[in-house]
Amino acid sequence: MIVGIRPEHLEDAELAGPANGGIVLEAPVTLAEPVGAEVIAHFELDTPPVLTKDTIELARDVDDLNAKQGGLVERVTCTARLDPRTKASRGELLRLVVDPKALYFFDPETETALR
Repeated sequence: MIVGIRPEHLEDAELAGPANGGIVLEAPVTLAEPVGAEVIAHFELDTPPVLTKDTIELARDVDDLNAKQGGLVERVTCTARLDPRTKASRGELLRLVVDPKALYFFDPETETALR
């Protein structure tokens, strides 16, 4: 099963208050971009990325050596759209709250949405 989450459904735990049943992810920030009314935080998670026909083709188009060689990458880069009050900064550990109701599930073979 493939699990997906939209960047706007992640909240900085410091600003969100109690998790109240939410999932908490922790990851170091690789880049924090203040863009006016929000901060786009980039971070990596210790999980292999989902490889679909489209992502493999895109990786080949941009000359990603791992995609050409079928190499296994054990981390996936993610983004979060955060409140501008966040203190997220490069190299700092960021705690993010995810509402389980905001998760999307897909069949890995057909790529069909299950929910």
